[in-house]
Amino acid sequence: MRGGAETPALPDEQQYWGMARSLAEGAGLRDELGFRAGRMPLFPAMLAPLTQLPDGVVWARLLLCVLGAAGAAAAAMLAAKCFGARVGLIAGVLVSADPYLVYFSSLILTETPFLLAILILWHVSASTDEPCLKTNRAVWLKGASCGLSAAACVYLRETGAALAVALAALVLIRHKFKPRACMMVLTAAGVVFLLLLPWAWRNHRQLDSWIFLTTRGGITLYDGVHPQATGRSDLADIKAMPAVRDFVDRGDEVGWDAWFRRASWQSIRDDFAQVARLAGVKLKRTWNVVPNLEEGRSTALMAVSAIWTLPVYALALLGVYHTLRRADSTHVSGEARAAGTRDDRWRVAVLMLPAVVVTIMHAVLVGSVRYRLPAMPMLEVLAAAAIVQLADGRARRRIERT
Repeated sequence: MRGGAETPALPDEQQYWGMARSLAEGAGLRDELGFRAGRMPLFPAMLAPLTQLPDGVVWARLLLCVLGAAGAAAAAMLAAKCFGARVGLIAGVLVSADPYLVYFSSLILTETPFLLAILILWHVSASTDEPCLKTNRAVWLKGASCGLSAAACVYLRETGAALAVALAALVLIRHKFKPRACMMVLTAAGVVFLLLLPWAWRNHRQLDSWIFLTTRGGITLYDGVHPQATGRSDLADIKAMPAVRDFVDRGDEVGWDAWFRRASWQSIRDDFAQVARLAGVKLKRTWNVVPNLEEGRSTALMAVSAIWTLPVYALALLGVYHTLRRADSTHVSGEARAAGTRDDRWRVAVLMLPAVVVTIMHAVLVGSVRYRLPAMPMLEVLAAAAIVQLADGRARRRIERT
């Protein structure tokens, strides 16, 4: 069988690998149901050439490990831009050593390339300061670069659109909706729209519907809110439901998606209290300090997970606290202090934003440790900042005592 002796094990891995093989063999982008727009196309397109190689799965895993290392470097660059070189170095080490990021970088899933794309977008957007808004040319260039980065995120996973919209809103709020800030965000949005247009046009030609993202949104929402929902994913049983079998038989993925959307909103209306109660369960699963799956709940794995995750969470919160009060504790003029406070608030807001978006989304959608991964490098940047701030504070106290 093509793809080498080793084959993908997890259902999502098998789906991506099958779609990549379908693309490489000229059958177009099709999943196991024969649907053509069930996933965003960039990741299967990246994998497609590898499916035709001996040991292609091994090469795919190696590629993802390289992208994971690039993600650690991107996190270090983002941290250095926000807090300086020392924080950048520590953040790079933290991201490269994160056991969850290391584990997922060996799986044929979008987590690793998506994380790299988000870090690039955040790095590009981190410098949306006043000098970037001084000329129209600078505004257009910054908007175009942000748009290119955001489009890469969306082409990997449709949830990239939520992160990009949240980031755009944060930029507008920071600059109080000034005309050039609005121009920059509109430029970025225009670039994203233009880059998604070929995908939407392809879907229109094949499915007779303008689909800019995927036909997976309905089942993703239903997975989290259906009457028997528990907070964890149950997609295998949901896909086999008799109610949607006719859509699969007809190859009507647009109708399939619409059915799940209607059923999802009906479930929310019928039992909103249950959906609200499940939010806590989902968030506990998403931010759990130990694995949720039974096969990951050995004593050793849970100990490693907790020993890593708890300090990262605590240090990230400490990084937020110290960063927000740093400007007030410096001996500078009032104007400089105000500017420093604005910059520090921006750094905290932009680094905490992925965690906020993940929390909001997965209070409704299913919860899993996997879904918090896009937020973790930013939290580890804040954790690295806390480590440096604590070290500097200790050094100052030592000097004061001498």
